[in-house]
Amino acid sequence: MAAIYVFQCILLLNFYSIIEGNSVVYNVDETDIPATYIGTISNSTNLKDLAGKDDFGNLKYTFLGTDSQILSLFKIDERTSRLETKGILDRESVCEFTKICSLSLDIAVQSTRTSFFLKIPVTIYVNDLNDNAPVFDKPNITLSLSEASLVGTKVTIDGARDRDTSDAYSLRSYEVYPANTPFSIEFEKKLDGTSIVRLKVEKALDRETQSSYQLEIVAKDGGSPPQSGTLFANIIITDVNDNPPNFEKTQYDITVKEDINISSVIGTIKAVDLDEGDNGKVTYRLSSHQSDTILNLFSIDHLTGQLRVSKKLSYVPGKKYQIIIEASDTADQPLTSQTRVIVVVEDVGNSAPVIVVNLLSGSNVAHISEYANKGTAVAHIAVHDDDTGDNGNVYCTMKSDYFELMLLGNKEYNVVVKQKLDRETIPNHQVTISCQDNGKPPFNVSSEFNIEIDDENDSPPKFSSIQYTETIFEGNKKGDVIVQVFAIDSDQGKNAEIYYFLDNEASLIFSVDSTTGVVRAAIELDREQTPTITTKIFAIDQGKSALTGTAEIKVKILDLNDNSPKFKKEVFQMEVFENKESGIEIGQLFAQDLDEGDNAEIVFNLPTGTPIDLPFLVLPHGQITTNKVLDRETQPSYGFYVIAYDLGYPPRTSTASVVVTVKDMNDHRPEIKGPNYANNTFSISQSSKAGRIITTVVAYDKDKDKNSDLVFSILNTATYFSIDPKSGAIFLEKDIDVKPGTSFSLEIEVSDEGVYPQKSFLTLTVVVGTGEQTAASNTTNMVIVIVLVSLTIVASTIIIAVIIFLRRVDRNAKASKTKSDYYSGGTVIDPSVTVFSLPDDSILCSDKKKKKEVSFSIDDDQDHIGSLQLPTKTDHPFDKMFVDKDKRQGDDSHSIGSTSDSGRGNSDDETSRSPHSTGNRTQHKGRQGKHSGNSDTMFSPRKISHSQPLLYSPSKMNEQHGSRPLKFHTDNPRNIFHFDQQENGPTPLIRNGTCVFCGMTCMRSCTHISV
Repeated sequence: MAAIYVFQCILLLNFYSIIEGNSVVYNVDETDIPATYIGTISNSTNLKDLAGKDDFGNLKYTFLGTDSQILSLFKIDERTSRLETKGILDRESVCEFTKICSLSLDIAVQSTRTSFFLKIPVTIYVNDLNDNAPVFDKPNITLSLSEASLVGTKVTIDGARDRDTSDAYSLRSYEVYPANTPFSIEFEKKLDGTSIVRLKVEKALDRETQSSYQLEIVAKDGGSPPQSGTLFANIIITDVNDNPPNFEKTQYDITVKEDINISSVIGTIKAVDLDEGDNGKVTYRLSSHQSDTILNLFSIDHLTGQLRVSKKLSYVPGKKYQIIIEASDTADQPLTSQTRVIVVVEDVGNSAPVIVVNLLSGSNVAHISEYANKGTAVAHIAVHDDDTGDNGNVYCTMKSDYFELMLLGNKEYNVVVKQKLDRETIPNHQVTISCQDNGKPPFNVSSEFNIEIDDENDSPPKFSSIQYTETIFEGNKKGDVIVQVFAIDSDQGKNAEIYYFLDNEASLIFSVDSTTGVVRAAIELDREQTPTITTKIFAIDQGKSALTGTAEIKVKILDLNDNSPKFKKEVFQMEVFENKESGIEIGQLFAQDLDEGDNAEIVFNLPTGTPIDLPFLVLPHGQITTNKVLDRETQPSYGFYVIAYDLGYPPRTSTASVVVTVKDMNDHRPEIKGPNYANNTFSISQSSKAGRIITTVVAYDKDKDKNSDLVFSILNTATYFSIDPKSGAIFLEKDIDVKPGTSFSLEIEVSDEGVYPQKSFLTLTVVVGTGEQTAASNTTNMVIVIVLVSLTIVASTIIIAVIIFLRRVDRNAKASKTKSDYYSGGTVIDPSVTVFSLPDDSILCSDKKKKKEVSFSIDDDQDHIGSLQLPTKTDHPFDKMFVDKDKRQGDDSHSIGSTSDSGRGNSDDETSRSPHSTGNRTQHKGRQGKHSGNSDTMFSPRKISHSQPLLYSPSKMNEQHGSRPLKFHTDNPRNIFHFDQQENGPTPLIRNGTCVFCGMTCMRSCTHISV
């Protein structure tokens, strides 16, 4: 027995019973397994005590009653009283729409031997299982939303239905995916297991930004884990219905007699929608999610809401019909509400009153003006009831916000106006008169009729939108349609007949069809002139007292690519330092396009045909960068074209020029071009005096400005020498007082004046001799002489004879050839002028007869000649120099003496001048310098006393290398000066008619200067 008890405890873990007197209560889970055990009646009651031990085993258990539902669901063992399910126990089928599912049945217990009989009431609570997932009626929907929808706008969609109706497993939540959309979900459960789902706008919508959204709406129940259903929603953004119909009652209770006629109205369900137009027009229907019994017994007029009986009703004690009625508006996206109607069928025992309605308008429909005053009668009501006593006593009621019953006498009423009417708000009122007698049970009847409100012109036209926003491309044709406006007038007839017109100012730009509302362009529009046009449009009705409505039209002019990019400048000046790495940005191009969008998006580039070796790139956004390292000395500036084009179709272009100046960097050392002595060694005379220029260091720098300005200096201690820092002239600081053969080493530094100066160095060796100054490089003929002497003593006589002959030829040689050019105020008129540098007096005026070696060299690849040593009668050489005005630096003159008999050059005194004076300028073969001063001026020989320029008129050279003397045309031959334009003033050439070089009278006979 104990084992059986334990087995029963295990079996009943999910089932339990409660004994209340002789009543039994069971709890059982719904199941799809037939013959599921529920309980044993004998174990759940005290039958053993009641029937007695002897009779307990003779008890028989059966169901009382013939309820087909009970008999189809359960079975009981007559002997053991074991109660089981007969088939599938589906809670959702047995107890539709209820949170608590309970089934009641009676068990008859009787003895087969004695008279013992007992009726045991049994209540079975069916527990819900999560055996149904939420299901949407449709897997996919498409919704349209106005882009003007306000934040907070809600759109109702058909929600999911979960047939599980218990709190634990019914529909619990909705989620929307993806989460980053401007929508959220709100919902509420309906009575029939479905739900109202509202898609809520959380952010402002913009159709131009995004015209549609694809959402997954997931409904979840309360299971663990929850079951779910998914609805795929395609949201199309257009133009919103935000108020669902609202029932007057959340529940209607109606009592009808079982003998009521088929098609009789048993009640009117009323819902009001605060929206307007189709959004506020309400239709009714029975919810499709309820039993076929309800759908077969009842029907409802979809316009009036009248609930009718469709089939014969039968009275069942305690039976109630629960009807779910839906009210929907007629918008494109209808909103729906539900209410509950409880219908109780009464047994027949009394006759119903009869209502007679007389409409005072004399037609089938009652009419009354919306201007009617309170108390105005609309209809007469008479009630007849043939019953007597309480069954014949009848009272009537009417529920309406705008009409009421006014009692006239026994069972007679008038329907009168209760408050001000407004046809535009409610054009038609459905009135229900309900009358009930005092019978037991009472009879309740009703009668309905419609009251139409006659129109008065009290509503102005109203546009479909307060603002119409449209677009049109500029360059349109006259007459192109821009928009069609639409206004409605909630009045009727002439009061609702509408004409359209624009304000006077807008009539110059647009025209409107007065009847259709089509607005057209009256002119060609230009976006750049007026990008947006806003104007008013009016709608006027044709009532006696005409009323007007107003809206705004906003027209955005769309762009055409009718403007070319325009550069900010015609020429962009840019600078960049040389030697910078490739890829640096040197400037930015700027251009503007009056169009918009792609038509105003500007891209920069180099035009077709640009040389491929142009060292610059033009980036699309206008930055100009280098594509290789630049060298100012190779090319100091660049000029090229750039193009700007927009991204319109077809694109438009414009061009501008770019000039890039390459700025100098100090990237070149000074180049020392002279003096050009062999082994950098030359000699000076022991008798040289202080102030004499002994040579000039010639250098130039390829850089520019300060980077090419040179400074000369002697690095080591030089007691006898100094150097002009600007000209490079080296002169004696004091008289030479050392023995012949003494040598001096001068460490010369040439530095530019850049921020980080570049330097070059030269070491000169100065040898003190007894004779004239000489260059160690002029040794070729000396070597020849030595060779000749070495070969034969006899040949020396012949050589001496040849030398004597050459010296005689030298005396008759002409002066150096020069190019005849005029000089005015120190300005070179012809840049190719040839200027002779005059040697010092120690050379020209020496009485000594010296052998002069001739060296004549002209470099055809240069625009200047190096040194041209010409013999004269007195063996005094002239240094000749062609001047390139752009390639000179400092003072380029130097002296070249003759070779002494001993092979050592003796120093010669130069023309006496101050330590800071500069000599004549010379450039040597193969060397180029830079002119640091004014490139258009230089010093030149001239006379001081006359303003007319001196004219050099040299004759051509003799056949080999002779020259004629310098020739001057002047009316004052007694005084001729060499004019140093830079700073030193004039240096005399002829003073008081005497040549300053040789002391001879040079008026006619001097070979140095011819006057």
